[in-house]
Amino acid sequence: MGQELIYTSVPRGLKPGSRGFCTVVSTAGMGANLVQRLESLSGYRHVFGPQDANARLNPVVFSHLLVVVSGRPYHVLSRVADAGLDYTQRTNKLAHHVVLDVAERVPGGPAWLLGQPGFLQTTFDGQPRVLPVGRKPPAGNETPGVCRHWAQIAGDAGWGGALAEATALGQKAYLVFRPGMEMLPLLAESLALLPPEKRWGITFSTYLTGLPPGVDCQLACVVQGSPEHARLRQTPNALVIDLCGPLGPPPESAYVQAARSGDVSLLAGSASQAVAEYPSSQAASASAAAAVGSRSRGVAGGSPPPLAMPASSPGAQLSPALQRRTFRRKEAPKWPTYALLTGVPLLIFASVAALWLASRGETDLAGNGDKPAVTARQRNRPVDKPDEQSAKPADAPEEP
Repeated sequence: MGQELIYTSVPRGLKPGSRGFCTVVSTAGMGANLVQRLESLSGYRHVFGPQDANARLNPVVFSHLLVVVSGRPYHVLSRVADAGLDYTQRTNKLAHHVVLDVAERVPGGPAWLLGQPGFLQTTFDGQPRVLPVGRKPPAGNETPGVCRHWAQIAGDAGWGGALAEATALGQKAYLVFRPGMEMLPLLAESLALLPPEKRWGITFSTYLTGLPPGVDCQLACVVQGSPEHARLRQTPNALVIDLCGPLGPPPESAYVQAARSGDVSLLAGSASQAVAEYPSSQAASASAAAAVGSRSRGVAGGSPPPLAMPASSPGAQLSPALQRRTFRRKEAPKWPTYALLTGVPLLIFASVAALWLASRGETDLAGNGDKPAVTARQRNRPVDKPDEQSAKPADAPEEP
């Protein structure tokens, strides 16, 4: 059974003596380390203040993150949103986290589960309490279909397939949006194109403002003009889709065609076969992406270069730059070859030099011309002092 926690600002929290931003609801028996970890995932930045007419447009954070507590991995599904004013008449937020272990994952995937009505709390009744058990995720699956939300916001449903292809290859991806745009339906449509067993391997956030150390997010949505948006220029090897400007059509691929038609059978024999072999962990996915060498990137006002598929997958179409890079990686000698080619000549040269220096040393010690040869041992031997008895004159009287 899943565990859960609610975090907000109240005059009296669940822990005796706590107030302000603190935990108000948690499952019985939840470890202190897990509680602390969930509280660190409750950050939120208001785009509009409570008195602003656009306060209702403040983005909602829907996220799926992987955390490790005491050596045990957990899937954390969260909703963090604006909650008006707290008891001190300052801005408030409400964070609800549901923790699932591996056995509690449903085929629909995390994006589908976050979109189920009533799965996450949107309000708090003001009564701190301990829950005897956590909520059970509803069973269900996400049926792939035409990416209609992508067609409405981006102008082309194929962009949903472009995002699915990038995440399937382990590539980081970012969506730039304006407040008021709904990001969760876009992510759900893209992840529905992936096999059910791989959907839980993708971490995402519909409104990223920061993460604690040790937590990664592969697919992030950032607000236009935010500090996170500015830092995208310093993020290489990432797909960036700017929804605030004209995009044009995405580069053609099997994923793009599947997103437009809703027919995932088009992915058979393409990158989907390679995706099925990829491990679901983020570290392994990143390693796989590095091995593939994907470098595609999209920018505002234009189309990104084609997304790279693994060269081993049937029908994979690689961009020319990626083909050249992959070719160089295949033909380049490995480090043992470098060691053999450079180490053996150096060893021979060192041996010859040592023999030559030794011969020079013997020549110098032997001397030149008619001078007697002096060995190194003789040269280093201290000079013997003359015997005191033999040094005395013959007629010197003997001492008593």
